[in-house]
Amino acid sequence: MSLVEGGFEVPVELGSAADPTTPAARIEQQRRGIAADAAKLQKRLSSRGFTDRADPAIVRETRERLAALSARKERQAALASNLASKTARSGSAPEGGG
Repeated sequence: MSLVEGGFEVPVELGSAADPTTPAARIEQQRRGIAADAAKLQKRLSSRGFTDRADPAIVRETRERLAALSARKERQAALASNLASKTARSGSAPEGGG
């Protein structure tokens, strides 16, 4: 089975039991990691010491990384939603609410 969202196809291997919680748990773990990384970058960018003293290229790169993480977070949310709707249609709910 594959999940397709926003032009990205993510292959999802289903074991013989076809346990939908495994992909949902993986997506949620990735979402938490992305959120943690984004929080670190946001904290750095909110520091006037960083933005005033760092090389402007470094500040720009940090902002770009934060924007990329935000886009990844949105894609992961879409994948989780897609998985949840596919799972709901199949008659079983994913663990953790995705």
